[in-house]
Amino acid sequence: MLLLSPGLGGCPRAAGTVPGGAAPAGAPREPQTELERRAWLMLEDRCLATSGPPCAWSDELRAGAEALAGRLEREGRAVLGDESAVRATLQRVGIGHPNVVAAALFYAGRPPGDADLAAYVGAIEWPFRARAFGVVERGTGGRGEESAEPGAEGVTEASGDGMLVLVAAEPLVEMEPPPRWLPQEAEVEFRGRLVPGLSGLRALLSDPAGAIRSSEVAAGGDGSFRGVLRVGPEPGRYVFELVAEQTPLGPQVVYLLPIELSFEPPAEAAASGEATTATTEPAEAERVLAERIAAYRAERGLPVPTRDARLDEVARAHALDMAAHGFFGHHSPTRGDLAQRLRAAGHSFARAAENLAAGPSAEAAFATLLESPAHRANFLEPGYTLFGVAAAASGGSLLCAVVLASPHR
Repeated sequence: MLLLSPGLGGCPRAAGTVPGGAAPAGAPREPQTELERRAWLMLEDRCLATSGPPCAWSDELRAGAEALAGRLEREGRAVLGDESAVRATLQRVGIGHPNVVAAALFYAGRPPGDADLAAYVGAIEWPFRARAFGVVERGTGGRGEESAEPGAEGVTEASGDGMLVLVAAEPLVEMEPPPRWLPQEAEVEFRGRLVPGLSGLRALLSDPAGAIRSSEVAAGGDGSFRGVLRVGPEPGRYVFELVAEQTPLGPQVVYLLPIELSFEPPAEAAASGEATTATTEPAEAERVLAERIAAYRAERGLPVPTRDARLDEVARAHALDMAAHGFFGHHSPTRGDLAQRLRAAGHSFARAAENLAAGPSAEAAFATLLESPAHRANFLEPGYTLFGVAAAASGGSLLCAVVLASPHR
């Protein structure tokens, strides 16, 4: 039963650090251009109104915005439509927060005025409590001399084409990211601090063959923790994940980052540049998710699970509950956790688990679930031979719920 969410410029009012790690050496510690400053102030206002404090500038997320801006310059705007490419770009610079969203605003001739910028910031969807932001403005060619006309807030701005790249996140842990690449088998130490209200930390590591190792991580009374993971000996892609078992919304992924074990640093994979299938209508999304779950199990020689109408009912009620009441987690404020929801619906199973994901499409949500070792472990559990699936629209996203269960013998 685990949670995963798929995957922004004057002086900041409170430009500081937030949980999520230190900035790269030499990174700016505040917005650098007038457009960045205006965007940051608008994001802070929206954060305070929707998420509540803390709402802070993040050097780490600015580094992610810089990396994404560079990729957009090299490969074009199509990158933004490739969820895996965006996620990989952010992970490549060490951003391991599962609750993260990126967007970009392109302009021609002159940076947008306050009204257009406010409309754009207000339209960005984030299905979580975004509390940390990084933003970068990048010229895309054609910048000319400064205009004689004042820009927003009476500040003269240069004319030309450019883009504003924004990254928002809900950091649940503060830690230095582990190395993204190792040339040989090694033990890697990780340490950090959970935000207040989270506890019961567990570390997972999946290896290139798909095997998953899991261990509890001791934490101090102040939420600080420290652990060691061994990467190797087989070369390939490992995925490191931290899960907090006790949170107000139930078990939750708080950190996820791939680690490559190879002789040479891995090259950045190019975005596909091709239109990908994006199923966004809830009923059709449920069909796609059900087909992919069955196919994933069959490909690994596991029993193909049977879709169960009772589990569909429980999954749909929870997806609609999350969409209607603006939360995302396994523990509903009104209906309780999965065990309570199953009992209330009159259903009894030997064992049950729940996977949740939010994303722009069914395909993106399923890919996000498979990237997480904890969620993948639920799909690979041979005892779960029944499942139910549901999707609910929430703004521009889908909230997807999968309930897996073992029948009584």
